[in-house]
Amino acid sequence: MKSRTLHICSLIVGGCAWLFAIATLLALVLVLAISWNEPDGVSRIMAVGDGVHIKSAYGLTYPGRVGHLIAIVQAILIIAALWVSTSHVSPIRRPGLIVLTIWAGLWTANALYVFPNGKFGLVPATIFFFVCTLTRTVTRWSVNAKSFSCCSACSN
Repeated sequence: MKSRTLHICSLIVGGCAWLFAIATLLALVLVLAISWNEPDGVSRIMAVGDGVHIKSAYGLTYPGRVGHLIAIVQAILIIAALWVSTSHVSPIRRPGLIVLTIWAGLWTANALYVFPNGKFGLVPATIFFFVCTLTRTVTRWSVNAKSFSCCSACSN
């Protein structure tokens, strides 16, 4: 029974990590699509302002065409990280896990910075997804090819 519970928890955590990566990737693509015809504009995924001052997220703010290029590189990096994080070979899987953890950390740090009062519920959500991504990274880090399965509980 304990193994089954661990299996279910591991599947939920892994699913949440994937959900976060795909949802943020879609947000990135949406920002790109909306701002593509504005080569001199600034695209922001997270920002708050009072009309005079704007507080923007670091690493998630894309000024002009250079910003579009940065967003495209980030999107490709996240897609590649998702792909290699499913590898059966640890040395190949680990860079993908690291990139996805850094990506979740970037979103979490920015949510804390831009919305310190917890506006929009983004702070607890990003913390939750960061913990899920970090847990997936830790549990998938050393699983070898012979025991590779959907989660660490299944490989026992």
